[in-house]
Amino acid sequence: MKKIIMLAVYVAVITVMLSGCDASKERDANKECDPGKERDTSKECDTNKEKVQTEAVALFKADKWDEACKLAETTPITNPELQCFMGRVSEKKGLTSNAFKYYEKSAQQGFAEAQYRLGTFYVKGISIDENGGATQIKDTAQGISLYEKAAAQGYAEALCELGVCYFNGTGVEKDLEKAFGFFKKAAELGLGAGMKNVGVCYENGFGIGKDETKAVEWY
Repeated sequence: MKKIIMLAVYVAVITVMLSGCDASKERDANKECDPGKERDTSKECDTNKEKVQTEAVALFKADKWDEACKLAETTPITNPELQCFMGRVSEKKGLTSNAFKYYEKSAQQGFAEAQYRLGTFYVKGISIDENGGATQIKDTAQGISLYEKAAAQGYAEALCELGVCYFNGTGVEKDLEKAFGFFKKAAELGLGAGMKNVGVCYENGFGIGKDETKAVEWY
């Protein structure tokens, strides 16, 4: 009988893990900290929240997204890296409003990837639900500012996107030399898109002297 009960519990756990997670949920873990207790547990609670969030980030990095989401839902999400991961979960599910909020919170804490992703929302424009209706969010200048902040931290994707903006004149004055410079920095950080763009620039003489040999090297 004990074996049967244990098997049932195991199956139930597996079912929960496979059911996915709702990135819009955040349970208020503050309820676990009883302010009525004589002993001051606030520091212990804060430490526990940080530990849970760190574990959730580790699970995300290990590609265990379902487990990470379930764990993240047990605590207020204040860790900027975890906020960014939850934004990616929301974006993947088409929950752009939630994704926007997570990226914004993370970006405000200076997390480079969130700055880049939020910047992309602003540059490309997205619709979010606000006050019961859909609101179009598009602000190229704000997006480029966020790209610049992420690029200043050496975030390759942001460097590459800045290059695209200068190459096309999106929100900034068109400048092929600046575009090439950003592409080159992204390429040197190992970003494939940056390498390809450097090759294109060398092949066609965009912002740099035409050099087919170097173009082939970057391709």
